[in-house]
Amino acid sequence: MVTRRSIHIGVTEPSYSTRARDETMQADAELLHRMAAQKGFRATCLLDAAATADGLAQALDAASTPEGTETLLLITFAGHGARVAHDFETDEAWCLQDAVLRDEVLVEWLGRFHAGTRVVVVSDSCHSGGMDKALGAGLLDPRWMPRSLYMEELSGETRVVEPGEGGEPVASVVFLHACEPLEYAVSLEGHGVFSRAVADAWERDDADSYPTLQQQLHDEVVGRLRAAGGPLMRPRLARRGSRLFSNRRPFS
Repeated sequence: MVTRRSIHIGVTEPSYSTRARDETMQADAELLHRMAAQKGFRATCLLDAAATADGLAQALDAASTPEGTETLLLITFAGHGARVAHDFETDEAWCLQDAVLRDEVLVEWLGRFHAGTRVVVVSDSCHSGGMDKALGAGLLDPRWMPRSLYMEELSGETRVVEPGEGGEPVASVVFLHACEPLEYAVSLEGHGVFSRAVADAWERDDADSYPTLQQQLHDEVVGRLRAAGGPLMRPRLARRGSRLFSNRRPFS
């Protein structure tokens, strides 16, 4: 029997900004949290004040299972994304409530899960397509943290979570990204376009693999934004570990 765990993160307004509030991010986290619970996951929801770096680390610890347990872990993030200069390159990052979580730190934190764990990360934020590189206005509201809101702060009081001495993940990981690294994720009619598409596809449950799911998400998101006159936003799939995992029925 598969042990199912899930963590759903929604950050409407990071503490280091008062001009980037987006209530749809909480709605997305709550939507996917409800769906996961209905489908048999032991689901945890981290909203705003609870969606801190320490809160996420603790939730990941609580989701871990004993060696030898077949485990499926779903992590969803709905919030602002940022691109942060670091060591002569640019890292993509999640804007948690109290800190900026760089891509390589997220991947390092996934290293706490044993080889019998399958991890699915659903990232609905701007630039999210770059979150896997450490693996080797109007109705349309972008989910990015404007440069003026975070670059100055990053050299001052804003906490940037740095990597520790953890190893690379041994668990198999699938990333479902809202968009490519240089694109923006947007909200439309009360939800993130990508999160809504994920929820709809999960409800239909007619994809036989993650590549099939990614194609469904791509077609739905691109088509919906084209009809709304929105920006180009192309969902992306990345994986690490067993190809057998990415070829399984999604979320199973």
